[in-house]
Amino acid sequence: MATNASQPATRRGFLDLPSELRLNVYEHVFCHPTVVKVNGEGRFELSAQLLATCHLIYIEGGAVLYGKNTFEIDINTLQMYDPGCFIFSALLGMVLQYNSVQRDMLPYVQRFSIRVRCPPFSDMLDALRDDVRLVVDGLQALPRPTIKFLRLHLDVYRNSQDRMVLALDDLAELLDIESKCIGMLRTWLGRLDNVEKVEIEGMPEEDADILRNRWQSKGQGSDMKKLLSLTEKYEALKERVGRIPICQNSLSRALLAVEQDDEVEFKVWKNDIFRRIKELWKELKTVEILKD
Repeated sequence: MATNASQPATRRGFLDLPSELRLNVYEHVFCHPTVVKVNGEGRFELSAQLLATCHLIYIEGGAVLYGKNTFEIDINTLQMYDPGCFIFSALLGMVLQYNSVQRDMLPYVQRFSIRVRCPPFSDMLDALRDDVRLVVDGLQALPRPTIKFLRLHLDVYRNSQDRMVLALDDLAELLDIESKCIGMLRTWLGRLDNVEKVEIEGMPEEDADILRNRWQSKGQGSDMKKLLSLTEKYEALKERVGRIPICQNSLSRALLAVEQDDEVEFKVWKNDIFRRIKELWKELKTVEILKD
């Protein structure tokens, strides 16, 4: 008769644990205490390797890793990001190349932090605007119904102690740049219409309230419809005249009017563009007549 000592012990592994305990392990391994930078630095990149263990761990752990972390996009450093990074690839609408992350995990990514530093020079606003619009288009394109949480952190000079050492003229110029930067963010980030919970840091409260209302209106309010109409009018105008050199200055002024929600001023510069085009056309016709 065999004794208990001679019977082999039953091996028990991680998957034999109750699902509640496995969830606790996933949260301990995957959940970052602050934010996960989208360029994949740090603990996130290493712990993600556990997902390759088996299909069940991939499904359970992936929901925690991508669903409970907040992913930070630093707009000022987009050009430094690794193009193989899964979120950056998704933002650009690229085919995913990151082997340990499949497209079926992307719907879990619903928490974002966007960090923006106001540029010190006005000629840097255009590049920043392009990057902001790139991020907005990417967030709208990700396969998820809503963004559960979105934090915007704006670094502006008016909140810095260093402003005390500037001459008044320099300070006035910086504050003007910041005002334009805030208007730009309010306009283009405000086009996101699928945000549930919002936190805004560093932006004047009046502007922050406008942005919160736009994010949470889901495109139903009259103010949001007016904003979309104005931005769409600008996009159509830029598409038609964006390559005509004599229109560039007026087109820039029209863009500033859009970002200040000033429809009257936008019409002024739109009409100025059409006036310039008519004058150019008259000159061209005159040249053709002289040639004949």
